[in-house]
Amino acid sequence: YTKEAITNRITAVKENPAGMVIIKPVEIRIWKFDHSIGLIDNYHNLMLTAEGKYYRQHLAIQDAKKIAATYNYLKEHHISSLADVEFMVNENKEEIKEVHNAIRNIEDKIANQNEILKYASRIQTNQPVWEAYIQSAKSTAFREEHRSELVLFESAQTALKRLNISGDSLQLNTLSNELQSLELKKAELSKKMNALKDEKKNLTIVQQNVESLFANEAKENSQERKKERE
Repeated sequence: YTKEAITNRITAVKENPAGMVIIKPVEIRIWKFDHSIGLIDNYHNLMLTAEGKYYRQHLAIQDAKKIAATYNYLKEHHISSLADVEFMVNENKEEIKEVHNAIRNIEDKIANQNEILKYASRIQTNQPVWEAYIQSAKSTAFREEHRSELVLFESAQTALKRLNISGDSLQLNTLSNELQSLELKKAELSKKMNALKDEKKNLTIVQQNVESLFANEAKENSQERKKERE
């Protein structure tokens, strides 16, 4: 309880109504756009004093953070105008469309490969029974005894013929490796799609912030011109 501390406390009470929280000035940095030349660096300090209420201070700081994040994004991606942002938004849409189509295409290939693998596996599993059936001169008794195996074998052969594939030349290991390769490609495309969607989200926010800044600046300019006329 030094004299200096007590003096400061008394001064603070006099300058602020009873029960009011003393809010220290907060300094933030903002930037603007110039319509004629695009984005430019134009920093200046904005002091928020204790006269403003806390929620106003809080909103101003949050806005400043959004502006700073937007500015950093634009700088990182070498964007110098709203036209650049719009171009990147359209480019992102096209990339998402292309990757989406690529994923659909590879999913069709995976489904087809799974079908081939299923029938090839049935043929390989029931091949010995089929060969024994042929050796029995297609005995009726043998067929009745092994009906389920023979039906699976024959239906698998028929299905592969519809796909213009010979069941005799198929290797399960090769088919499995091809399927694994397709799954890896799909995973890579899905990862790329997620990145593009994140990019879309960022670009949408950036575009909204930039357009908002332009709108605010236009409003300020309009108000200034109105004051000048008055």
